[in-house]
Amino acid sequence: MSDVNSIYSSSSRITGLYSQLDTDKIVKDLLKVGQSKIDGKEQTKTKQEWYRDALGSVDDLVEDFRNTYLSKLGEGSMASSATYKCFTADVSDTTVVSIKTMSGALTGSYTIDSITQLAQNAGISSTGRISTDGTSISDSNITTLKELSFANKLTFDASGQISFKINDVSFTFGKDTTLQNMINTVNANEDAGVTMKYSRLTDGFTITADSGGAESAVTIENVSGNAFGLNSAFGIANGTTGNAYAAAVSSAGSFVDSGVFVSAGITRYSTLGEMDSAASGVLFNGEATLDFTINGESFSFGSSTSILDMMYTVNNSTAGVKLSFDSTTGGFSLTSVETGEDAEITITNERGNAFGDFGVFGIDVGTVSGSIYGEMGQDAVCSIEGVAVTRDSNDFTIDGISYTLKNTTSEAVDVTITRDFSATVDSVKTFINAYNELTDKLNLLLDEKDYSKDYKPLTAAQEDDLSDNQIEKWNSKAKSGLMRNNDDLEGFLRDMRNAFFSSVGGTGKTMADIGITTAGFFSDDAGKIVIDEDKLTAALEDNPESVVSMFTETESGSKGLVYRLADAANAYKNVINEDEKTINKQLGKLDKKIDEMEDDLKDMAERYYKKFSVMEQSLAKLNSMTGMLSSLLSS
Repeated sequence: MSDVNSIYSSSSRITGLYSQLDTDKIVKDLLKVGQSKIDGKEQTKTKQEWYRDALGSVDDLVEDFRNTYLSKLGEGSMASSATYKCFTADVSDTTVVSIKTMSGALTGSYTIDSITQLAQNAGISSTGRISTDGTSISDSNITTLKELSFANKLTFDASGQISFKINDVSFTFGKDTTLQNMINTVNANEDAGVTMKYSRLTDGFTITADSGGAESAVTIENVSGNAFGLNSAFGIANGTTGNAYAAAVSSAGSFVDSGVFVSAGITRYSTLGEMDSAASGVLFNGEATLDFTINGESFSFGSSTSILDMMYTVNNSTAGVKLSFDSTTGGFSLTSVETGEDAEITITNERGNAFGDFGVFGIDVGTVSGSIYGEMGQDAVCSIEGVAVTRDSNDFTIDGISYTLKNTTSEAVDVTITRDFSATVDSVKTFINAYNELTDKLNLLLDEKDYSKDYKPLTAAQEDDLSDNQIEKWNSKAKSGLMRNNDDLEGFLRDMRNAFFSSVGGTGKTMADIGITTAGFFSDDAGKIVIDEDKLTAALEDNPESVVSMFTETESGSKGLVYRLADAANAYKNVINEDEKTINKQLGKLDKKIDEMEDDLKDMAERYYKKFSVMEQSLAKLNSMTGMLSSLLSS
């Protein structure tokens, strides 16, 4: 608040020099009446501001209650049907399937006849451990690509980069890219739609499709460097998950003689004898023929047989393989005609030294198998109540029942869905407790003792004479009773209370009919809303839809309790908003009036100081004349 000291100051004036009067005090005393009028207006303004703040606090309490319990989106919403439609699910084998229920669930007994197959996302993994020491390519994911210790060294292209495509999305990384940055970049790309991980436990990469089911797939194509593909650093070849690959085996190198490369000049038209000579006789090894079996089919070739004829004979046999020779590398390869996991090539060496540990063909004996690239995606397949169900995820919802398949089973799993009325009762209890808490706070405001007549808002001058603690105590008294006996607040509480005692939801019943009543006068909860839990539970069990209507019916004239309370809250909030607008207008007028009064007080102070200034000037002249007369007389 303003006072005369702030309105007008004579600090720049020299006053009372000749009169010896305390001019400032005299002017201040002369202005007291005007200052008291300004103080009165300031106190009125402060009271209005306090009242507006009190309305705001009440508005916040009502708003919080409304948003929490009377709105469909509220945390404890009593307007949502889900609050009243709670269910429990009893499952005979939770290791196989778990069940959650939603508000639309249908009660009854269900049988999951079988779970034939679980859904899985397509994915691929490194074929074995990929690090140099078989433990980890690095201790930390912040290691750069060039520093990773791959068993098959990671090579970069001429630009110092590796490039590859995942699901036809291109990725390029440099030598200084960290492992984590590469993984994050791949995983963040929604078009690629995969999750890439590196595990130190398995020392390998996995790339899994984000979408599941039989339609999911992962396609890898290496572009530059050797992150993927044949002899890749990541241990993952090119391909698309689900594609079948033949069994295949190739020469470990060109045929040799004591470790020396000797295949120069040997072509597919060369004879086996010429190859034997180039290999210093170790091919036939003193034998007349080369005898071996492929997939149980026996073959025998002499030194005059050409490599081309040998291939023709093998490839047109029932062995089911294709034998090839590359004159550039001097190596052989065998590939099965059949593809997939059932494809095999089994080789035994009978005579000569074509196959085996030191075989000239560079191919060992034994069995190699075909494969399916990565793991194919697959749907979840089960039967519920005799109906075949196929989904692309192990989590799915049917008729308000959410299933999570965990394991396959040929044994039936029984599921029983029942209404859980205890959960509804608990929600109603929470709601009623919140209602009672709200009304308790508001009733305390209505009944608060009013000390404000004896404790008016402090003026600025009064605050200067008090400590902070004294000011706080004074203001607590001065702010008391702001909402005491407030007609609008009383009306709001009356409307809220009447909602409990009116017939609701078009049922012709009041809340007392389902166990929600007012506590007796002599009860510890006198005046509060209380619940007979047994009666409410019985009402829910007898006719749950009727009880739900009593709370949530929205039809005009037949509204349920929740919407009657919401209407009362909305109406009262509108009243508060109008009151706040009125107060703000009044405060604006008070500010304008106070400014005018302060200007008038300044003008009055100026006039007084001018009069005292004239008096001082007159006294100065008189003092000068007196001095002159004294001087003349003394001479």
